[in-house]
Amino acid sequence: MYPAGIAALVVFAAAIYLRGYLVPGTPELTQRYFSHWLLRAFGKDPFEDVQTTDGGVEPTEAAADRPEPAETEQLLRDAGVVEEAPDEDCLCLTAEFREVWWRRIRNYREDDDRAAAQLASVVDVDPEQLAFVDEENYFGVEFAGELIGRWSSDAAFYADLAAEPTLAEWLPEWGELGD
Repeated sequence: MYPAGIAALVVFAAAIYLRGYLVPGTPELTQRYFSHWLLRAFGKDPFEDVQTTDGGVEPTEAAADRPEPAETEQLLRDAGVVEEAPDEDCLCLTAEFREVWWRRIRNYREDDDRAAAQLASVVDVDPEQLAFVDEENYFGVEFAGELIGRWSSDAAFYADLAAEPTLAEWLPEWGELGD
């Protein structure tokens, strides 16, 4: 045997043992890019009491407490948020909703203080303690110097941020709905 090969084997085995995987970011990559049937084959049900967001996986209410997809779809249809796509068998945002949402996205992108104030109102924190971090491979939000959320891009963050007040405006019961 070659000494370099044995040393490499020991280092890689130790890395896998200590981290549980060899390639950095494996848990996030598998959660994002593996199909649901493949995740389930390895005992990782992506829908079992978790919500997959652009920022990662976060615990939510028990699966039994979630509304049926048909109920959610009907709620969004009734509020004028979504409609049947004209050329496809799927839903799309209505032009009116999309315009209001995009206007909010642009407003938040242009004004960090406004964006911080909106985020602070949603998560109930002091906006002065929030900071935005635009890294090469993610966009993040820090609270008091600690990273509290990550998105794949600033566009994804601003879209999420603008969605909450826009949906609250279009759905009067928004504040009463669970996660």
